[in-house]
Amino acid sequence: MGALTLLLPVLSSILDRFLPDPQAKAKALSDFMEAAQKADANQLEVNKAEAQTGSLFIAGWRPFIGWVGGVALAWHFVIKNVLLAFAGYLDEKLVTAILNMPNLDQNLWELITAMLGIGAMRSIEKIKGATK
Repeated sequence: MGALTLLLPVLSSILDRFLPDPQAKAKALSDFMEAAQKADANQLEVNKAEAQTGSLFIAGWRPFIGWVGGVALAWHFVIKNVLLAFAGYLDEKLVTAILNMPNLDQNLWELITAMLGIGAMRSIEKIKGATK
């Protein structure tokens, strides 16, 4: 609900325009928060069900995305450069072929950064004992 708390001042100012009565405004804000909490609780139940399944198709998508990101970073910063170093001794055409291979897309950085942030939050929860 972190993003919703950022929206509360905006929602409050909008409600000021349409609901001049303070009690009606408080009720509307309360209803909004209650609906948001129910949505969060429902998503939590879905997450629990996904985590308990043994299917890699359902529970394995997060690790898969992590591995794809890790392999992409390894390719871009390690593997490609090592291949270039050795290819320089072997064949000029091989160097050209390696240089023409795809580069790391900027959007992949956003995905990896977001996943690392989520992973860090999860680790902090485990340290604090918020999870089992």
